[in-house]
Amino acid sequence: MARVVLVHESIGFGDLLAVEPIIRGYRNQGDQVRLCTTVRQFDVTPLAEFLGAPVIEKPEAGDKVVNLLRDGRSCPSAENPDVAGNRTRGYAIDAGKPEFAELPRLDKKRLPPPDPRVAERMARSVFVQIGASERYRSPTSLFFEQLWSLARRRGIPLFPEFDLHADILTAIATVQLARAVIAYESSWLHFAGALGMRGVVIVGPGCGKNLLEYYPNLKMLTAPCPFAPCWRTSANECRLGGDRHLPSHCITAITPENVLDSLGTL
Repeated sequence: MARVVLVHESIGFGDLLAVEPIIRGYRNQGDQVRLCTTVRQFDVTPLAEFLGAPVIEKPEAGDKVVNLLRDGRSCPSAENPDVAGNRTRGYAIDAGKPEFAELPRLDKKRLPPPDPRVAERMARSVFVQIGASERYRSPTSLFFEQLWSLARRRGIPLFPEFDLHADILTAIATVQLARAVIAYESSWLHFAGALGMRGVVIVGPGCGKNLLEYYPNLKMLTAPCPFAPCWRTSANECRLGGDRHLPSHCITAITPENVLDSLGTL
């Protein structure tokens, strides 16, 4: 039995869940798995431990070190042409373990109980992910105001992310009660996909086609764009114009009507 250390330059909840198949693959071989990352966008320690890969500061002598892809490298490119276009398969190929290129899973039975303060309300509602640290791939505040107004007229109860006050594992256990999920390219996309939930995902600079193959239980919404997928990051502006801190045109072109209409077809 070896101790395998997965090294990733920067990791968030979505990235961590994307490497769950690799963690599971090594553990099924009888190996111990640890995670080492130089930059943590959030405290991923509880989720990492839940997935069976506790976080460590650095590898030790005798560890088998597996370097995972840097952020963004998992998309098809001239430098990386063999990747199928989604992060799980990209990570597995880069790690030299294509047999681990499966879809992420979350063991519902091992999750803690849902938050009793909001569980009943969540079960009646559609959970909505709101805001992002990377504003370029999140809808605007006006979009969410219009979404709430339209949902109210249509009699669709929504549960905003900021009404959920719990640790990450309790939050996941609570959201899985929801009727469906509305998200964008961020952590709740991956949580909902791994839980097998129904939902609508607003896809911006990434590639909706590949995400659809990644999580077939989710419907991906994207607006036509001559540069899609551009894989834009916060370091540059949308190629159709605008400030680099503003959402991409492929995001702002999607309306609340588009989202709720798609929700109704699930």
